[in-house]
Amino acid sequence: MTPTATEQEKVDAARALLLTSAITFSLFDFPTGQFVSHAVASVINEVARNGVPILVANLSGALAQVSYFVSTLDGTFVVSEGAELRVNRTWLSGATTEELATVLAHEAWHVHQLYSGIW
Repeated sequence: MTPTATEQEKVDAARALLLTSAITFSLFDFPTGQFVSHAVASVINEVARNGVPILVANLSGALAQVSYFVSTLDGTFVVSEGAELRVNRTWLSGATTEELATVLAHEAWHVHQLYSGIW
């Protein structure tokens, strides 16, 4: 679902907060067996660079998620043509800009994993 104008304003404010952030985080990259560090701003930029839309959805049991797997006829999963970052509409209605920014940073990391091949 496309965000309402109010929801889009909140998403834009959270993205702006992340893009001006000097925060760097390190996570363990299992394929390489080492920690990798990334600036939050560069990871959130990957969402836009790869054309991943930030949508609003009715999610069950999640604040947000990146969807990029599709099921095949034989029951396996493959990466779909394009990923989507979905934010839970119910949660978003009461979330602060800072809370949304934290969730977007986490989900943007999953976008980074997908497009850099480290998932």
